[in-house]
Amino acid sequence: WRKRAVHAFRHNTICIGKDVLYCIDRLPNTEYSILKRRGLKPEKPAKLYAFNIRTGRELWSTDDDVFGTWLGWSREYDILIESGRPSRDMLSDEPKERMRAYGGSSGRVGWESDRPYTGPVMLHHDRILHQMGARSLLTGEVVKRPCYLTGGEFEIGRASCRERV
Repeated sequence: WRKRAVHAFRHNTICIGKDVLYCIDRLPNTEYSILKRRGLKPEKPAKLYAFNIRTGRELWSTDDDVFGTWLGWSREYDILIESGRPSRDMLSDEPKERMRAYGGSSGRVGWESDRPYTGPVMLHHDRILHQMGARSLLTGEVVKRPCYLTGGEFEIGRASCRERV
């Protein structure tokens, strides 16, 4: 089977889950900016798809504010993460302040965050890891760990609590 892109399938927005191929069809921000300067908009919005990997049948899709340049899927929790891959060696149009979780089977939004992050993200069990910290895969909340010196907590990946004492 084949699926023709209306705009473009960016390589980091294609991932495979259990019998499902997920992908985002969207214009790169640079091309979108050119249209915007000319007072134009794309004819169709960006779209996130979930296809049966064997048949190509569309299982679900959404065009509700699709922004991502990276997709990742958790086998353990059947959660699809839409985000960017902001880092020095990537294109400048990578989203740096948005992340969204979908039910992999249903396409329902579980949570969304606009908290900034850096570096590519990586899924590991119930965590979303990035250069400067970690988030809960299930809630999107920043993961903290206890500071045994102060009795408080600090964000994983941030300065240690000892530096704050």
